[in-house]
Amino acid sequence: MRLKTMQYFIEIACANSISQISRKYGIPQQSLSSAIASLENELDISLFTRSGTKLTLNEAGKQFYRYCVDFFADYDMLKNALHPSSQASVIPMEPIVVAAQNSIAQTMLPDWLSRLLKYHPEIHLEIKIQSYNDIINAVLWDQASIGFVLFFEKNQHMYPVLPEELKFCRLFSCRPVFWINSRNPLSQGQTVTMRTLKDYPLIKNEQADAELFKFVFIDFFKFQGTFVNAVNEQIMFRLVKENLAICPDLETPQGKFGLGYLFENQEDMVAVPLSNKESPQMTVGYITKNDVVPNDSLTYILTYLEGHE
Repeated sequence: MRLKTMQYFIEIACANSISQISRKYGIPQQSLSSAIASLENELDISLFTRSGTKLTLNEAGKQFYRYCVDFFADYDMLKNALHPSSQASVIPMEPIVVAAQNSIAQTMLPDWLSRLLKYHPEIHLEIKIQSYNDIINAVLWDQASIGFVLFFEKNQHMYPVLPEELKFCRLFSCRPVFWINSRNPLSQGQTVTMRTLKDYPLIKNEQADAELFKFVFIDFFKFQGTFVNAVNEQIMFRLVKENLAICPDLETPQGKFGLGYLFENQEDMVAVPLSNKESPQMTVGYITKNDVVPNDSLTYILTYLEGHE
């Protein structure tokens, strides 16, 4: 397997097109097609789903793509370590504006960004922390190329409702949980309900998306209990630590909590999920315009996200 073939594979995967890479590098399409065909024969598996001239990575292709970008990241680090004085200057790509809700920016984005920039250090990102509506408007009016949001779905209710000019791409789903002090009787149950929660103050994180919080607890569930405003993490922690309030959170399919770094290692705090009957589907994903024409940076980002669903 040649390094050049692996590089062409990455380029073709990002562009979803052989002809585009052919024009970019002045290489005959037949040569690139033959290289990909040889690669698939060597691996004894198909890497793309083909629709006319468009190529889309299938599951095996996504796995091989991740392997390739990991390989070249490690390969570049090895070259730089062996020849530190010969590192080539990197020409920054056109900056990409990424909008995200604060909860996503504090939990998902740091890990995602560290891995993405390891593979593509030339990408220049500008992160904006915004609310639902501001993210939607930013992407709609080309003030951001991509927006990360958390969607609520339950009994045909969906929030937010996107304009038809935008599309949503799912990354993963979460389930609602609540951090409860072990002295609270609710900590002993397998689940909680909105009815049982109403007897205890619920923390409203002032740094989270106020629009989403209002929709979930006030508009949809019509929560009858009281709320305690917390302007920072220290206050949230003390409120649960002293058994004065309960803190909402989300758990990913991998068992990671959005606020796990704050509560998870505390022996007197437990995360109790909302009952399956009441629990909505909370989906983390990203939005872009339907007619967006991605530049190189955005193409790399979108392909990376598709490969890490």
